[in-house]
Amino acid sequence: MKKIFAVLKSRITRLIIGGVLLYLIITRFQIKILDIAHSIEDPRFIFLALFISICINIFISAKRWQIFLKFSGINYALVHLIKINVMSSFYGLLLPSGQAMDGFRIYMIEKRFPEKRGTSGSTVIADRLIGFIIFCFIACFGSFYLPETSAVPQIKAAIFIFTGSLILLSAVIVNHSMYKVVSNILTRINFLRSVFNYLEKLHEGLIRQPYYKIIPKAGPLIFMYQINNILIAHFIFLAYDIHLPFSYHLALIPVIQILTILPVSLASLGYREGLFIYFYQLADVPQNISFSVSLTYFMLTGLTISLIGGLVSLAEGTRFKGLSAKAKDTS
Repeated sequence: MKKIFAVLKSRITRLIIGGVLLYLIITRFQIKILDIAHSIEDPRFIFLALFISICINIFISAKRWQIFLKFSGINYALVHLIKINVMSSFYGLLLPSGQAMDGFRIYMIEKRFPEKRGTSGSTVIADRLIGFIIFCFIACFGSFYLPETSAVPQIKAAIFIFTGSLILLSAVIVNHSMYKVVSNILTRINFLRSVFNYLEKLHEGLIRQPYYKIIPKAGPLIFMYQINNILIAHFIFLAYDIHLPFSYHLALIPVIQILTILPVSLASLGYREGLFIYFYQLADVPQNISFSVSLTYFMLTGLTISLIGGLVSLAEGTRFKGLSAKAKDTS
């Protein structure tokens, strides 16, 4: 009971933080919520962005994960992986951080393959790590095309430092010797000891991944997925009649997406909008437009897929109850 209360308390706190951040942004920049839809000049770009999000990206995300699973000795139908992804997106809304869904993906795939505990979960982490590294390289490339302002050198430096740090972190994770040094330090921390056995299984799965075989097959799909996310933002800006070079989005969207990993508020509410306003003011985009684009981006890439996941979860729950009732009748 205490654990449930603590979880609810944490979620309510994050929701309040997100609400406060949204309120401060709205009042600070005098944004009119009702003008968000009215400001859309060409809704065709919204429908195009939605099509990429719910038709193309959902398929790509499941397909690239399927490749990781196959090289781990797990054969699972694409349709089931799509279900796991959309349901995880739905449950991920309940937690802070833009990547909260990964925890649910690990839980769901390991529930289906308990004999592969650790190995199946490691595919989620490996997929995400490679995705972030590719996203960072895209950001590095795009940063050379940012408008020349006083803040750009610091942003470029941050992008390159983060990219280098992520590569170093990945090297520590997949390298057995380096990981052993870090693990010896972590095991001395009392609260980590209880979960360390599972972490060992995850790490074992990570270092056993044949990356030299996986990356040539999954890498292009990961790159396509990341470019599609940037393209979605580009189309949303066009819908609001903001015509920016695509190269600007190559630099800024990866930075914003990566920063939303930080568990500041529930589903990064408010925090993400602040990032859009801050970074896109470099390109002289009005604050109310950046705010509107951020909310629209979240609705198209997060909320819509989560709603689909909610419907799938409801259908799966209903089917399970039906099967249970049928089993009782036959017995």
